[in-house]
Amino acid sequence: LSRLYRGRLLHRPLHILLPILVAFLYDTYVANDDLNVTVSEDHVIIERGRDRIIVPREAYEQGRKLPNPEKLREKIGSTIEAVERDESVASIGVARTVLDESPMIDIPRSDFPRVRELSEALISEPNSRTKSEVAVLSIVKAVFSDQRRKWDFVWNGVKISATIEDPVFIADLLRRVYTIGNGDAIECILDIHQNWDEASKIWLNVAYSVKSVTRYIPATQNPDLFGC
Repeated sequence: LSRLYRGRLLHRPLHILLPILVAFLYDTYVANDDLNVTVSEDHVIIERGRDRIIVPREAYEQGRKLPNPEKLREKIGSTIEAVERDESVASIGVARTVLDESPMIDIPRSDFPRVRELSEALISEPNSRTKSEVAVLSIVKAVFSDQRRKWDFVWNGVKISATIEDPVFIADLLRRVYTIGNGDAIECILDIHQNWDEASKIWLNVAYSVKSVTRYIPATQNPDLFGC
């Protein structure tokens, strides 16, 4: 997997690289309902059943923004497919060293089919796709909750509704790091979910979600209001 990120991640120390990969795996392959994510100013605590890991907040945020995620998903899917053929393999995990008794993340054999199928669906669904792009969204209605509920925004003059899938931003919001007012906006990675319309031969936007918030923009700095 590391070959994909030569020049982007490999220059970083192992103690930084591993939490980024672990954050990506949790964010992509572990159901949100199974996780309890607690965010502090410096760290993110991820709990799943009896498993509990602590990763630097910066690493967690970078794990949600890895370059070429489709290629990484493809490699993870092929890795799972390869080890699945060996019936002696009970699980696959990510650990700091081979001597670690408890890996940072452990995927049991029972989850192999789901992870493999999810990888395939994320990269090869023929009639639906997700495009990601940097966007500035003016806030129309905010939801002060850690539940997955839709916010209302204006994007390029069009009203849209989107869930915010960034637990770090939500945690900061609930800690009152941000005071939302009229005209405020967020700069974010916007996931645009599309379905193929066979009749018109075009991709149609059907839903939106904010993958990560990169910057909070107060009204005085909102380009949609002042054209800057």
